[in-house]
Amino acid sequence: MSKNNTIIRASNSNSKLRFYIIGFCLALVLLNFSSLSTASEIGQSEFETNIRDDKKKTIAPTLEHVTSVSDQNADLFIVENTAYICQYNGSIWIFDITDPINPITLGTYQDRGGAPHGLYVENDILYCASWGSGLLLIDVSDPANPTQIGQYLDGADSCTVVVDDDIAYIGNWDAGLHIVNVSDPSHITLMSRFSDPDYLISNVVVQEKIAMITDTDLNDGDLLFVNVSDPYNPVAFSYVYQGGIACNLLVRDDLLFLCDWDAGLVILNISDYGNITVVTSITSRKMVAAANLVLVDEILYITDWEEGLFIYDISDLHNPKKIGSYSIYKASPIFVIGNYAYISSYAEGFIILDITTLGISPLFIIVPSIVGALAISGILLWKVKKK
Repeated sequence: MSKNNTIIRASNSNSKLRFYIIGFCLALVLLNFSSLSTASEIGQSEFETNIRDDKKKTIAPTLEHVTSVSDQNADLFIVENTAYICQYNGSIWIFDITDPINPITLGTYQDRGGAPHGLYVENDILYCASWGSGLLLIDVSDPANPTQIGQYLDGADSCTVVVDDDIAYIGNWDAGLHIVNVSDPSHITLMSRFSDPDYLISNVVVQEKIAMITDTDLNDGDLLFVNVSDPYNPVAFSYVYQGGIACNLLVRDDLLFLCDWDAGLVILNISDYGNITVVTSITSRKMVAAANLVLVDEILYITDWEEGLFIYDISDLHNPKKIGSYSIYKASPIFVIGNYAYISSYAEGFIILDITTLGISPLFIIVPSIVGALAISGILLWKVKKK
């Protein structure tokens, strides 16, 4: 009897060992599966868990291409399948991005008199705001042979430009807003100036004859609203932004999304310019210098000068949810077209990311894996003891 009991105990002991091994292996397999949530990479990458996302689904961008034509990229503008990149060293590069994995250089242009900062392209004319050269108008109908067809010397440091109805709005780092008529590129005329000694304009957006201007002054960092319905007589609204350092912005209907180098991203309701209100803000210990942004449907892509790309679901404006990220140093301009994000980095070049890759939160995999493995092991052990 003793011998039989010994055999039974040995059998039970072996069974327990097998079940422990099975449970442990199962846990390892499930834990290993959690690695699918990290961003696969060809270059530097980083993926952060979105523990606030109820759906537990995230976007894990994958690096498809990086072109380091030079460092010190300043701005990026994309029209259909053509990307334009300017650099502080004076170079302007034109790429065919029909195949995002293999961009093709179409042509280059050299601004020998200044440092290009801002680009805008419309009707085969590239408008370049340049420190030292003012506003350059370049014919890019033949990308292999870009040709300057006009220039406006503003006598200051031009850093951003937007064109609306043959009127160019030029933001100057230290000379305010210049409004010029560009209907005749060979004869560009000044219509008016809107300036203030404290303005350090970094970006201009014009919507329904309202110019929205970010003033990156370290002392106040204002967001300005200027009525330009009469371009010869621009009139500012009295609103004053109470935040950190306004850097960049985009407008969607009655909402303004503002990058603030001190306060992350702030969403404002601008349905009434006399009563602009804050809807919500997105702050993060990782997002330390929000620089640029783009909105596609309800997905917001934010580039941070120090940390790279952050992706948020803003379907609930009052509760934005982070759903992905990718590490890029000194990233700023961003365009999102189809399945790809195109980002220009001052330090890393022209970067193209595939943003269709879905990941699963590591916590969503790890925790159930451990709990599930222990539960299965416990059930099996309980059955053995019962026998």
